[in-house]
Amino acid sequence: EPSTSGAALGVVARGRLLVGVPHEVAGEPWLLLDVDTRKDLGIAMQRPVWVLMHGASVGLGELIRRCATGVSKVEVQLRHGQKPGEMKLSVPESSTMGQVKAALVRALGRGSVDRVQLVRKVGNTFSPFPDEEPLGSRRELYVLGMALAA
Repeated sequence: EPSTSGAALGVVARGRLLVGVPHEVAGEPWLLLDVDTRKDLGIAMQRPVWVLMHGASVGLGELIRRCATGVSKVEVQLRHGQKPGEMKLSVPESSTMGQVKAALVRALGRGSVDRVQLVRKVGNTFSPFPDEEPLGSRRELYVLGMALAA
């Protein structure tokens, strides 16, 4: 059962897409996070993870809000920056670069989000995208730190 008196597992950045099932528990709205969202947030717990949706009971306002049902997905072409290899990955249109990295690690079933970099070519070098940067309209990205199928 979720509770406002339990220990906080972390903080979620504004604008981050959370996927889960909303519930009302003791008159409060809670979101039960799905497994992939927990992994994207770096929460390795096997037990359920809950997020308070509105903080009226603790002196706060709206914490998270529902977005339109049916998250719109886009296909991103990923190319290795230094070696042969590329792949296509389907992610929510509202993804951040960190969420694209997490989806890549999940899709390949190996590697670590911490070691993967999504980068852009700047002249003869690469410049990494911050994890919190939105994917936006980008549909082609370079990857460093993880081999892709040739």
